[in-house]
Amino acid sequence: MKNMKIAHHKDRARFRAIIAGGLFALQRPRRKGLNRCLCQWVCWTVFFMPLGLAQAQDSRNLFGNGGFEEDESALSEKIDKNRETLIERTVVLPDDAEPMPKLVTLNAGEGWVDSHCVFEYRQGRPGEEVHTGARAIYIASPKESSAVLLGTIIPVVSESESTDAAIQFGKPYKYSFYAKGKGVVRIRLYMFESVQILTNLYDYARLQTVNPASHLLIDDGEWHEYTGTVRVNTNEVGAVRFVMSAKGEVSIDDVQLRP
Repeated sequence: MKNMKIAHHKDRARFRAIIAGGLFALQRPRRKGLNRCLCQWVCWTVFFMPLGLAQAQDSRNLFGNGGFEEDESALSEKIDKNRETLIERTVVLPDDAEPMPKLVTLNAGEGWVDSHCVFEYRQGRPGEEVHTGARAIYIASPKESSAVLLGTIIPVVSESESTDAAIQFGKPYKYSFYAKGKGVVRIRLYMFESVQILTNLYDYARLQTVNPASHLLIDDGEWHEYTGTVRVNTNEVGAVRFVMSAKGEVSIDDVQLRP
């Protein structure tokens, strides 16, 4: 315990010395410009660079197109493998010649039942038709929730593995999105055995925790932020994909999933 106190005292002494050195350098004459710049650089490196790095790490969004600004052809199989089924059900979609948001897939297996269901890739003014940027998505689904898959399939890894483009099981991740309209937005993860073996896992209650799992929107015509956490509970899950489903009439923008 005594050694710990001594070490702590020495650390505090070093801290005061660095601060004093930086302040002293700021008060020295300009003819000592090189020393002054060096001391300022040391202070910036010690105190402000770590903050910048932490902010850069915290800003990592696991979605490549969460603001829906990137688009591609509506006929691309990457966008919607269910398009033919949706058209047969008379779901209202953008025309073939119009773009669709990149990395967004309508799931015909969850909702999208008839002509009362509408998907629009909206363009407009920030704060009005969209939250930020120039694009947002709009879902109308009055009878039941209709789902969209966002981003790509995300690997699930252990604590010892890299998480640059993956999530760790057992660790909560924060999701957030902006929405306006009237209805309910539900959040969950589609789960698979692995990135290579896309066998669905359906034990949602045991394998994942979403809190909250749904959001009742504030119906005042304004954009509001909604947040929560998702967690993969066990290493039985090898990959996931983020899913949002909406019932009502809902505009969505700026979706994020962060460590």
